[in-house]
Amino acid sequence: MPRPRFAKLPEDKRHRILEAAASEFAEFGYSGASLNRIIDAAGISKGAAYYYFDDKADLFAAVLAHGWEALLPQTAIDVRTLDKASFWPTLEHAYADIVMRIREQPWLVAIGQLLYRRPLSPESARLVEAEFAGVRRWLEALVLRGQMLGVIRRDVPADLLLVVLMAALEAADRWVIDHPETLDGRTDREVAPHLFEMLRRLVEPGGAR
Repeated sequence: MPRPRFAKLPEDKRHRILEAAASEFAEFGYSGASLNRIIDAAGISKGAAYYYFDDKADLFAAVLAHGWEALLPQTAIDVRTLDKASFWPTLEHAYADIVMRIREQPWLVAIGQLLYRRPLSPESARLVEAEFAGVRRWLEALVLRGQMLGVIRRDVPADLLLVVLMAALEAADRWVIDHPETLDGRTDREVAPHLFEMLRRLVEPGGAR
């Protein structure tokens, strides 16, 4: 991860560096990414780059962490606080918030391209897997909470529902990445509600409502 001095930079400069790196990694993959091109795009010196990061792997990890931080809702959802009435509305609002962030910050599409379109080196794959492991743990807790509340089906094992849900979320992510034209004013009105409804129907009791 970045050295502590990186966190002391002005926010706009930190974002500029990480967004330049995200675009470079997305276009050329981890192995093909050039630290020199990132430095040029970010408008910093090579000395400054090594002042903030140990190496390319360190920068890659920072890009992933920055992307996750930008995508997740401002206030993390504690699944233990969800009840039957708030479960789906809370999740729908959070999903719409994530889609809105992607629309407002196009560089986040580069993060998706990096994860799904470019081959990863073993080292970068381990970093990605660590991030997804956190997502899986949260979704597992969400599924179990939903089953307890009766808002997620219980005729299918929770571990199978988790696999299906992860696959569906990845498919939705890939579709958005492959159709950037959807990231316009229609996104919040049409795309996000339809994607969320599709995901909801996969796991809701009784299937399609």
